[in-house]
Amino acid sequence: MNSLPTPRELLWRYQARAKRSLGQHFLLDEQSIRRIAELAQLSRCEDRSALTPEAPKVLEIGPGCGALTQALLGYTCTLLAVEKDDDAVSFLSEVFGNVPGFELEHGDFLRYQWPEQLDALTVVGNLPYNIGTEIWFRLLAERHRIRRMVLMFQREVAHRFVAERSTKAYGILSVIAQQYFDVSYAMSVEPGAFRPVPEVTSAVLLFVPRNEPQTVDEAAFRALVRASFAQRRKTLANSLSGYRGRTKVELEALLQRLGHDTRIRAENLTPADFVALCAALED
Repeated sequence: MNSLPTPRELLWRYQARAKRSLGQHFLLDEQSIRRIAELAQLSRCEDRSALTPEAPKVLEIGPGCGALTQALLGYTCTLLAVEKDDDAVSFLSEVFGNVPGFELEHGDFLRYQWPEQLDALTVVGNLPYNIGTEIWFRLLAERHRIRRMVLMFQREVAHRFVAERSTKAYGILSVIAQQYFDVSYAMSVEPGAFRPVPEVTSAVLLFVPRNEPQTVDEAAFRALVRASFAQRRKTLANSLSGYRGRTKVELEALLQRLGHDTRIRAENLTPADFVALCAALED
């Protein structure tokens, strides 16, 4: 893979301005790129022409000018990249189109139709700041296909995914993510690592799907979590008053039965607590 250009050479050759409407900031720092590729936990590849159908599958979201793509192609994997931007698709096809095991899909990932054969995936992406959480929820719906995810977000958003209960950052993202994934904070990436330079710091998170979590209706669970944090300064019984026809008094009695103080707030419950509450409300 030594014949491929460096990240800076890729951007120089791309020569297209990042599109504000797509939230594009191209990662150029080679140390950060190398670390993200390592987090995918793949084996180094010396000869891509020798790839077999059994090679691990990687999905890259929004490859842009291909800096991270280049790093991933140095590992044993078949790589599917999904890119929305017309200019980027043309450029990626020109640079990587003949590389064995590389496939490029032109389209919006939020509308991407997953092929049936895509499973045991490692998902990697420097996600646009403006739709990063939307993309994550799209991936959540397909988690049964996923082995691990290495995703970059704005650092403030990343902190919400990993936040502990009873903290200011703990909320809907924290509860839902931690119910279905083991989530860990891998690294921060400073603004100077990108071109154009963003106004915020980024962070890379690692998501590993958990073994089937406690049985609960997913739609009901997510609806309960959203309702619980809708007025997070109120007690949970007040926030949920009227939810599924329950009065505040009934909710306080239910919380007591589950071992909670009647004055507890949503931010004080663990994901497991929400599962138990959801099951009790459904009973």
